[in-house]
Amino acid sequence: MLLYALPCAQQYVDHLDGALKTLKTSAALSTRQSAWLVAVLVGIVVTGVLNWAAVERRSLGLFGQSQLRWMFCHAKIAWPLLLQASIGLVLQHYGVRQGVLVIDDTGKRRSKRTRRIAGAHKVKDKKTGGYFNGQELLFMVLVTDVVTIPVAFRWYTPDPALSAWRQQNKRLKAAGVPARQRPAKPAPNPDYPSKQALAEEMLLDFSRGFPAITVQAILADALYGTGDFMDQASALAGNPQVVSQLRANQLVYSRGRKVD
Repeated sequence: MLLYALPCAQQYVDHLDGALKTLKTSAALSTRQSAWLVAVLVGIVVTGVLNWAAVERRSLGLFGQSQLRWMFCHAKIAWPLLLQASIGLVLQHYGVRQGVLVIDDTGKRRSKRTRRIAGAHKVKDKKTGGYFNGQELLFMVLVTDVVTIPVAFRWYTPDPALSAWRQQNKRLKAAGVPARQRPAKPAPNPDYPSKQALAEEMLLDFSRGFPAITVQAILADALYGTGDFMDQASALAGNPQVVSQLRANQLVYSRGRKVD
């Protein structure tokens, strides 16, 4: 696998570098960073996976695992701007002017002991109803008539103090302790933003980064179905309709009356 086996990869990185310079001159890619990105793109196309060992094998040792990993972990690349520039190129290529934003989250299972993995915690398993140790990723995708692309990501980590309070409150409630005698709920910690706050942050970044894109609607599941979130999300994205899955304890109005 040669570095320039796919000229389109080099062309894309060149366009990406130009877009980065437009966003911020100091964020331009160095020659080494550009070559690394080309190698990664070619590796993904050839192997079909993002796997350093696979790229090393297919390149017959031209690109070593340690080199590829080092650049990914330590290179001073403006990753948020790189994502914004890449999304902008895709939207420009397809002539996208409007679309629907979809917000969701997913859990990534990890081993039981994860001292060196940031943000690992007890995650609810949606398939089995149990729990596993892992990480939670929030993501937002833009759905259009011609292409669907991811536009934002955030890692979610629950507040340890809030998690401890919930466990204690549940235990005391089961023991019959009145609410007034149970510890008060701790104040929100800005170091551990909620999923709703992270979703609002993604919407704000998208609106600022792509003001020319008209958001037709925002879709989210029941977790984001609160009135405060829906109002705030609509305001951040130019007042589109926000559609969320209903919760079991919510009502809707139909023909002038409330319906469960």
